Amino acid sequence: MKHFSIMRSRLVRKLILPVLAVLLLVSLAAPVSAESASAYTYTPSVTGDWIRTQDAYQVSNVIMQEITLTQAQDIIVKDGILYVADTGGGRVILYNLEDGSYTEWGKGELKAPSGLFVNEDGSLYVADSEAGEMFIFDADGNITKRLGRPTTVTFGSDAIYRPSKVVVNAAGTIYIVSEGSFDGIVQLDHQGEFLGYFGYNNNPITLWDYVVDFFFTEEMKAQLTNRIPYSFKSVAMDNKGMMYTVTQSAEGNALKKHDVAGHNLLPNTMADEPDFIDVCVGPENRIYAATSTGLLFEYDVNGELLFTFGGRAIAAERNGVFTTVSAITCDDEGRLYVLDGERGLVHIMRPTDYAETYHEAISLYNLGKYEESAQLWRHIAAVGGAGYYVENSLAQCLFEEQEYELAVAHYKLAGNKEGYSEAYWQIRNDQIGILVPYAIGGIILLIIARILYKKFHKPSNKPKKPSIWKDDFLLIFKVIRHPIDGFYAIRREGKGHIPTALVLYVIEYLLFIGYFMASGFALIGNTAQETSILLLSMLFWVPVALFVGSNYLVSSVGEGEARFRDVLVATPYVLSPFAVTMPFIILISHIITGNELRLLQLALTAMLFWVVAYLFIATREIHAFETGPAIANLLITVFLMAVVVLAVSLVYMFCDQLVSMVISVIKEVNYRVFLS
Repeated sequence: MKHFSIMRSRLVRKLILPVLAVLLLVSLAAPVSAESASAYTYTPSVTGDWIRTQDAYQVSNVIMQEITLTQAQDIIVKDGILYVADTGGGRVILYNLEDGSYTEWGKGELKAPSGLFVNEDGSLYVADSEAGEMFIFDADGNITKRLGRPTTVTFGSDAIYRPSKVVVNAAGTIYIVSEGSFDGIVQLDHQGEFLGYFGYNNNPITLWDYVVDFFFTEEMKAQLTNRIPYSFKSVAMDNKGMMYTVTQSAEGNALKKHDVAGHNLLPNTMADEPDFIDVCVGPENRIYAATSTGLLFEYDVNGELLFTFGGRAIAAERNGVFTTVSAITCDDEGRLYVLDGERGLVHIMRPTDYAETYHEAISLYNLGKYEESAQLWRHIAAVGGAGYYVENSLAQCLFEEQEYELAVAHYKLAGNKEGYSEAYWQIRNDQIGILVPYAIGGIILLIIARILYKKFHKPSNKPKKPSIWKDDFLLIFKVIRHPIDGFYAIRREGKGHIPTALVLYVIEYLLFIGYFMASGFALIGNTAQETSILLLSMLFWVPVALFVGSNYLVSSVGEGEARFRDVLVATPYVLSPFAVTMPFIILISHIITGNELRLLQLALTAMLFWVVAYLFIATREIHAFETGPAIANLLITVFLMAVVVLAVSLVYMFCDQLVSMVISVIKEVNYRVFLS
């Protein structure tokens, strides 16, 4: 039996191993399908992170393999023809998407075409940066006009004119992105006469810029800062003549949608990339942008991000990822055409059913069919997960259907304070109408109760026993009404005691935690879900402990009269404005909307200045300082606190490095002694 089992195991190995080897070779040799090779799709979550969702686009075809393209820089699709600017080849390829045939225009005339635009009559506008000209072809491929550098005086002799991208509006005005020009987009009429500049980029002024302006000379400023605005990288136009641009290195403001005056209509807080290389506009004015590294972004008409997908092909050539993206365009069916300039290929990406459902839900909302749109958003949430865009769009549908309570819930999930405020305002109006009679009745009952109490209550003649706890808590209101007398009493009259002070510290700590964890959504949003109680505890106790210790040490050296007990007891009374106002702020934050939020924020700011003023008064009274020494004491205290934090950080980093080194040595010894 043993011999038989050995023979059987050998027979199994002889049969199975060859079969496994064949299967492995077949799997390696099998071509990878476009769908399986597509990169993942991500969408913003309700917390601002990225979450993976269903594939939004999949590669349906990869074309242009049979054509040698050299550093192609632009593509555009019109009526089934794909126009490709073969920059290195000095020509424009017209590729028929139905049968794969192609022709070329401009060979021998063009030098380095880098931008294309096709008009409604079939005429082709070509920007050639190396030639420094704009070429206009008719529908038959004949050059009808060449527009060189504008000769008008207003253009300027020093202005840069290297046409790299071009669009043309219905009136025939030509908009040219001039490579390296920071004045804006060049506007020419159909004869090539200069009309002016359109749009602009602003470099934001940072704190470092203010420091440089104040301390450095003009020569040093020129070396340290660059105030020249970024130049536009690419431009697109929708069917209404609205202009869209991308600017590299301008994170947070890289993608713009311009009005007729050139101002940006998109929010500065939109999700974008500083590496945007091109932009195009699809059906229903959806916006698509691409980075040179292959990331593709889809936005709605308002600049809200729907999806990001694609990526860079690093280890192998795969459909749906790219080596270096040069351009992107979109047809009337919503298909994307992505030009991989380095490989000379064009990936055609079709929207999946998941993306089409997104688009249909958006269209239904725009048509006023809110119930149907809401049903689709619920379906999308069930299939692909509830990201920010889904929750926010569902909330908007519910708001339009006057389902305000449900809208509030979904606006909260999306973290949209503005939408929440609008929906809650409607709910609050209804609640006020219901609660006002009860509130009036309650006030009347309280007045009657107070009158009856005064009439029938007989005051007791017994002397009241003194209560240290009661007196210490009432001292809070004395400090608020007369801060100088209150802090003087702490130092000179022995008011306030350490046990009471410790209880006040705990109360103020709980209020500090309550502000971040229990305030209304209109004030703090969803930060309670993302905030660590341990971190909040450190943010409260560490500064308090550092201040008490540092202030006592500084005052001891500076001949201050306060004892450690005085500093310890006075500090929670310094925070008495915080302790008194914070409960009301937390409660009020639950019934306000965005319209009243500024008032609440103003109250918070006033409370902060109130505490700072009490800090100065307390320092002056308990240490018996004049105004100047009191200010110096506080500044030195803050400096000492910063030094302590820095010292502890350095010690922590040293210990961390030491522990890492010890662990590495132990691993090395273990490897050499026991494993080698």
